[in-house]
Amino acid sequence: MDTDPRSRGDLPLYVSLDVVAARSGLSRWTLYHWIADGKLTATHGLTRAGRKHLVKWAVFEQAFARGDFAS
Repeated sequence: MDTDPRSRGDLPLYVSLDVVAARSGLSRWTLYHWIADGKLTATHGLTRAGRKHLVKWAVFEQAFARGDFAS
């Protein structure tokens, strides 16, 4: 039995900013600006692994759908 979630089309729990950008239709630079401006925070699923930013996709997706990042 295959237990790898990616084989079922599911995303891993945490994804890179490039994956978030591709899935949400945003530029990765928009995401970097939101981080720098304090709009994208841990509340929205952001975390760091060393120097790399990772996002908990399910949390980000809900925040994005609610309009948490609207200007």
